[in-house]
Amino acid sequence: MSTYPDKNETRGRFPFGVKCQRGVPDRRRNPTRLWSIYSFLGRRRRSRRIDDCMAGYYVDLYEPHLLFMSCGILLLCGLDAHFTLLFLAEGARELNVVMDVLIRRSDLLFVVVKYILTSAGLLFIITHKNFYIFRTVRVGHLIYLVLTIYLVLILYELSLWPHVRMAWL
Repeated sequence: MSTYPDKNETRGRFPFGVKCQRGVPDRRRNPTRLWSIYSFLGRRRRSRRIDDCMAGYYVDLYEPHLLFMSCGILLLCGLDAHFTLLFLAEGARELNVVMDVLIRRSDLLFVVVKYILTSAGLLFIITHKNFYIFRTVRVGHLIYLVLTIYLVLILYELSLWPHVRMAWL
């Protein structure tokens, strides 16, 4: 008698017909570190077990569209910083208290901190893309929300453009 199930028994439940062996103790003593060689040379793109999908899991490789979306968000972040500085030069005021303090200190400090905060948020979202918030929303879907918010913000700033003198000329 074989210990492996029939092909039809596992079809649809586990990828590639792999039998779930949860009764076997985990062979790894410690999880893989965040910055290890497997972060760059690993092969894991998704969870091997269906049960792990709802619990959340890390992967070694990420989808290419996440890179393009991240670059788009960072580009829009830079545009937002540029428009903010243009509007402030024309007499507008910054409503975000933290960013207002940074702008009063230095324009460069404002841009750098804004860019670093956005980059850190993107790294967090991408790293935890397969985890869930309140067991309903995947963290990876937040990148679409951030991109949409930045697009709406840039469109709003462009709509204000005709009302502002060309401070940069």
